[in-house]
Amino acid sequence: MLKPVLRAASLVAIAGFAAPAWAQAPADTPYGTWIAADIDGQSVAGDARPVLELASDNAATGTGGCNRFRGTFESTADTISFGPSASTRMACAPAVLDQEQRFHNALENARNWKRDDAGLTLLGSDGKVLARFTAQSPSAAITIDVPDARSVERNKVAYDCAGTPVNVEYINAGGTSLATLSLNGQFVVASNVISASGARYAGGPYVWWSKGDSADFYDLMKDADKPVSCTSAEAKKPAGN
Repeated sequence: MLKPVLRAASLVAIAGFAAPAWAQAPADTPYGTWIAADIDGQSVAGDARPVLELASDNAATGTGGCNRFRGTFESTADTISFGPSASTRMACAPAVLDQEQRFHNALENARNWKRDDAGLTLLGSDGKVLARFTAQSPSAAITIDVPDARSVERNKVAYDCAGTPVNVEYINAGGTSLATLSLNGQFVVASNVISASGARYAGGPYVWWSKGDSADFYDLMKDADKPVSCTSAEAKKPAGN
C-alpha cells in the first residue's frame, strides 16, 4: 500500500501562531527578517518570494526572489532610505525577474516605514504603500501518512481579499483535502468540509470557500454572515498577459 506524505509548514502554527522573528527587536525599529507579501499592490505569488533583512548595523541584505543582494539603509523613528546595492546575476523566469525589479523599485522609492502586528510596510514620499512584508517565523515540518492515497497534489494560489494578500496552498491526497492559508503573518491549516458547491475549508476561526478563480473568506470572530470576497492574482491579470 502506498502512503504519500503530506508536509505542512509549522506545527507550532497549528496550535497557535509562531512568534515573529523580530519579537525581541525594539518595536520602534524596522530591524528583522521580512518576507514580501505584496509589492506595489500586487500579491507575491509562488516560492520566489523576496526577503528583506534589516540589521542594527544598517546592513540591508536578502533576495529579490532570484538574486541575492547586499546594501545599506538609514532609518529614524518613521523614515527610511536605501543606498545602492550589489547583487548576483542569475537567470530566472521572466515573471520572477519582473517581480524582483518591482521589489528593488520599492526599496529605492521608500521614504517612510511603519510596523505593527501584521508586519512591516514601506511607503513612498506621498504616503503610497510600496510594499508590505510579514515577519519570518520559526517553522517545523509535520508528516501525515494517508492510507490508500496513491499521490499528493499541491497547488499554490495567491489571492487579493479586499486589499489583503492571502496565499493558499491546496493539498489533496486520496480523500483528504487541506488548505493552508498565509495572511497577515498568520499560518492556518484548514480541512475540507461538506459544501453544496465549490470547496469549503475550516480552520481555527476562519472558513475559506473557494469557487474557481474566486473565494469567500469568513472570519467567525467578526461577522460570520459577511465574507470578504477574494480574487486570484491570475484572474486579475489583463487578458493577453
